[in-house]
Amino acid sequence: MRTQRQGKRIAVIAGVIVVLLALAGLLAIRWFNGEIKQRIVDILGPNGGAEEIDVGFRTIHLSKVHFGAPAGWPASDSLRADSIDIVPDWRAWFSHQLHLRSIVVDHYYQAALRTSDGGLQILPGLKDNITRMTDQHDADQEPSVEPKHKTDFLIDRIEFRNGDFDFFDEKIAKPAYVVHLHNFNATIGDLHFPGMSDHSTIQIASEMGGGKLALDGWMTFATRDSQITLAMNGVDAKTLQPYVLKGQKTAIASGTVDMSLNWTVQNGQLNAPGKLSLNHLEVAQSNSGPLGALATLPKKAAVEAIKNDNDQIVVNFVLTGDLNDPKFSIDDDLSKRIGAGVAKAVGVTVEGVGKGAGDAAKGIGGALKSLIGQ
Repeated sequence: MRTQRQGKRIAVIAGVIVVLLALAGLLAIRWFNGEIKQRIVDILGPNGGAEEIDVGFRTIHLSKVHFGAPAGWPASDSLRADSIDIVPDWRAWFSHQLHLRSIVVDHYYQAALRTSDGGLQILPGLKDNITRMTDQHDADQEPSVEPKHKTDFLIDRIEFRNGDFDFFDEKIAKPAYVVHLHNFNATIGDLHFPGMSDHSTIQIASEMGGGKLALDGWMTFATRDSQITLAMNGVDAKTLQPYVLKGQKTAIASGTVDMSLNWTVQNGQLNAPGKLSLNHLEVAQSNSGPLGALATLPKKAAVEAIKNDNDQIVVNFVLTGDLNDPKFSIDDDLSKRIGAGVAKAVGVTVEGVGKGAGDAAKGIGGALKSLIGQ
């Protein structure tokens, strides 16, 4: 009898222990889920948020996400996405390393801004948000006899799917000129915050101006060392008019652009051979009355004069310069190289076009000089 009572008592105690362990486990899970959600909120920042954050065993799912933007940003948000799926490395969570195996951003809109001084801003404030998040993660770790050190934040791969991307460019025009890219898909690999000193791989495929854009290569964001290939095919020339005819009043009526570029930066030194093809280019007639139409004729003649038998203007060029030199401008160098390439295609220097060839040729020469910005 006594043995039975002892057995029952042990069973009750064991049951209580199991219940307490289960409750402790549930509380731990709820605490852990709360901590994960807070870290995500920290990364999104005070101007960002998500409609839902679901922390699963393998994947963290975010729905209706937006990443805010600072005052003066040309779009309402710097990023909006229907969904973001994150696959974390849970084993690294309780160490000084936050490791995400993958992030997939699906059905999204993103904006980037090139400022008037040439600086490029994508997801402004993200680095500061990550710094605050890793600082808090450090503060939450167990006290240790070892010296404290900053948490590393690693992302193996970020994948952007089925997106729209707007590139706002204040350097080329004010108000900012907008280049819209549709069906924008990109993969960025090997991101290591806060130093950003690793080789990060980049792959982009997108539609732009009725044509295609593709980019493939790598970059070390901390130093800008990089090796990238870029290709554009069949892009509407009007989409790229401020870049093709930089600073000119000439307007493009029709035509397409093909371009290939092999970009290499080492120790800040840029070397980028490329090829530009303007296909079936037509200059728009001025709308400023008969005199405006008359002024357009030399520009039209200049375009026709430098086309080849395939109705193309083909220019080979090489961009070179020191990216650390504040006086160096890629845009200005590109304009200069295209101008030199056009002149070479014609077979004479720009200044020499029209010399000793009569008034008509002089008019073409002057138009050519204005057309290519020389």
